[in-house]
Amino acid sequence: MIKLYFKLAYKNLQKNRMHALISIFGLSLGLCCGIVLYQFIRYHSSFDSYHKHASEIYRVVTDLHLQDGSVEYDPGTPLQMVDQLRENSPAIVNQVVLMSKNSLTVSDQTGGKARMFAEDQNVAFTDARWFSMFDYTWLQGDKNTAMDAPNAVVLTRSQAKKYFGSVNDAIGKDLMFNSKYLATVKGVVEDYPSNTDYKVDIFVAMPAYKSLYPDRDSTLRSGWGMMSSANWTFVQLRPDASPATVDRLLKELAKSNLGELAANYSFHLEPMKDLHYDLRYGGVIQRSMLTTLFLIGFFIVLIACVNYVNLSVAQVTKRAREIGTMKVFGSRPADIFRQFMVETSTLTLIATLLAVLWALLIVPFLNKWLSTELSLFDITLLPAIIILVLVVIFISGAYPSMILSRFTPLSAIKDKAASKSPGKNLGLKFLVIFQNSVAQILIICTIVVTLQVKFLKNTNVGFNKEGVVLIPVPDGAGDTRSYLRNQLSGVPGLKGISFCFRPPSDEIVRGGSIKYDMRPWEDFSVRSSYGDASYIRTFGLQLIAGRNLSESDSTGEAVVNEELVSKLGIKKKEDIIGHKLVVGDLNERPVSIVGVVRNFQVRPLMYAIEPTLITTHKESYKYMAVRIDGRDPMSSISAIRNAWESAYPANVFRFQFFDDRLASLYHREEVLNRLINTSAVVAIFISCLGLLGLISITIVHRTKEIGIRKVVGASAFNIASLLITDFFKLIGIAIVLASPVAWILMHKWLSNYANRITMEWYIFLAAACIAVIIAFATIYYQVMKAVRMNTIKSLRQR
Repeated sequence: MIKLYFKLAYKNLQKNRMHALISIFGLSLGLCCGIVLYQFIRYHSSFDSYHKHASEIYRVVTDLHLQDGSVEYDPGTPLQMVDQLRENSPAIVNQVVLMSKNSLTVSDQTGGKARMFAEDQNVAFTDARWFSMFDYTWLQGDKNTAMDAPNAVVLTRSQAKKYFGSVNDAIGKDLMFNSKYLATVKGVVEDYPSNTDYKVDIFVAMPAYKSLYPDRDSTLRSGWGMMSSANWTFVQLRPDASPATVDRLLKELAKSNLGELAANYSFHLEPMKDLHYDLRYGGVIQRSMLTTLFLIGFFIVLIACVNYVNLSVAQVTKRAREIGTMKVFGSRPADIFRQFMVETSTLTLIATLLAVLWALLIVPFLNKWLSTELSLFDITLLPAIIILVLVVIFISGAYPSMILSRFTPLSAIKDKAASKSPGKNLGLKFLVIFQNSVAQILIICTIVVTLQVKFLKNTNVGFNKEGVVLIPVPDGAGDTRSYLRNQLSGVPGLKGISFCFRPPSDEIVRGGSIKYDMRPWEDFSVRSSYGDASYIRTFGLQLIAGRNLSESDSTGEAVVNEELVSKLGIKKKEDIIGHKLVVGDLNERPVSIVGVVRNFQVRPLMYAIEPTLITTHKESYKYMAVRIDGRDPMSSISAIRNAWESAYPANVFRFQFFDDRLASLYHREEVLNRLINTSAVVAIFISCLGLLGLISITIVHRTKEIGIRKVVGASAFNIASLLITDFFKLIGIAIVLASPVAWILMHKWLSNYANRITMEWYIFLAAACIAVIIAFATIYYQVMKAVRMNTIKSLRQR
């Protein structure tokens, strides 16, 4: 019997090739989109879940409560906290600090001419407890003793091969860090997987940090009030321990170490499984966004099923006599139901194979496009696809099969079962409205996300990002900076040179409280931008009152922005000139205000303009910023390289264009934009196929009506308008239903940005126009074909 079902299914698919091809194409497109989104969601859901004790590991994070009611979130913690936590909490079975995101110049000491390598933010300082808490595959060395020596270093496989050519030749070899610290390789571990947020290639024993950065180490260990966002404290709790007990201990320790300031600091545990999704502490993507992408994938698959249902029901008229004949010869409704379910299953399986093939072809391009490492060779993907196929078969096949199997023999043979006009079929109307509502929501989301990304890239940030090259400078460069500046002073094409801590609009910022004149500490936090006297000119900041900083680092001067003037309650910008500030971020160093600049983004555009001061602090300078005229940028960079290498011969020259660095800050938004744009195109295309199905049904059922209207004098325009109007009513309902849903979704998403667009009425009008134009283009040909049909043939239709 099953064999007969498949033979009949093959025969009917052959007979209705166009219907079959459209159905397979629409289903495969929807399934491919669903598979890719599933893998994208699973990829982000798997971050750092492979560690054996992942559910017991927490990171200590900091919430800084300001007196104005605002809260600043920081993933870092004080270094002094570590020992006190371990000593006072029996709930903690393991604890470790990872001083992450460090950059070093590494040279191998294997004999001959030393080779130098620039390692950028992939170096971390820690101890053996890191490897007892987190799971690594050890290729060489012993994880229990590898970090015991004060000069020990552990490398990943890739780093070992880069330095020594082979993993087996790495143990016992020496590496020189920043031309002043000699370390010995004590272990090699397997490369970290792509689904981890802790991308460290070089693990250095903690004592080396003090040798490499003595001033920074002394500052960070000076008290609980000093911390760095890159210093992370992890704790592993007993399986039966409650994080709340450690949170209470942290509160008590903060009170005993910070005194009255403890009210401003809230240290608490954040589960490691949540860190990837919490943007406040450096997370990558919100869980709500993954949920949204899941719903998008689900609804795209669903509208692909709806499209199949529409096209299947469109065949009712053609197959009514077939059903009647089968019943006359003894077929039961259950037999007919099974027959159509076999057809649906066959078609769905073909569509699934095609979808997997498409996914295999596009995933490599998507990985490059989305900066992911998706793979279809995943053990969990097969059961997911099987479940998806079964659901699709049920959704797509059940409704048409039940309709067809319920025909009575006599009415089916006489085509009365198929005579009901689709215009009165509420089920089909609902399906079309549903399809187009989903597509309309995605159109609106696409427009909003695209406009927001464009806004982030093009809004006025208060400085000039064009033509600026950023070059990292070694720590402790000292007087060498002056030598380098002199070397570059006569190079043509260079319009400005500045040494600074970080450029404007950077993710890493410094700041703290201030005292203005004789007033008490202010109830708001102030950002500190450290740069020399050329900082304002090189980055194109606008000085609107007073003067620029002087060249000397010892004069104690500062330039403030308009927001700081406003926060201090001073009405005229000129009135702040000459007054004193005590800067908490500079160990309460006093500075004199000498100028005011226009507001600029000291942090990315996700954050609002903040009160900011600019002052000199040579010990903090990490970058040299050079503005070039742009006529021959590579020649200018070559000249900078030559001068830089003469100043720092023991270090590797690296550079980055400032505008490229800024663009990378909005990579997350770009990825979202691409995903939603692609999903919208797929949803619109599948919805168009659904409209084609319904217009086909309508035209078949109203063919005789069209002929009669033409006989009594109706024009082609009147008949076309009559047919099209019904569809545009459905499109209008879809637009009305989709608009508030899209507004709620996008309003919630935009609330994550301090600088954002406003969702104006024209966005929804534009989306509605796009939907109407697409719908009109989809059905116009079919309608005009029906209108132009020979009148005699129309009247002969049954």
